[in-house]
Amino acid sequence: MSKYLLLYIEDELYIREMVVEYLQPYFSTIYEASNG
Repeated sequence: MSKYLLLYIEDELYIREMVVEYLQPYFSTIYEASNG
């Protein structure tokens, strides 16, 4: 049970990192636009 849970958590973190890397350009563009 705990082994599967650890695998799930690692997968979750990996997916989250991928999403952050994927969305980072959009966020930085919005950030720069809002700050002039």
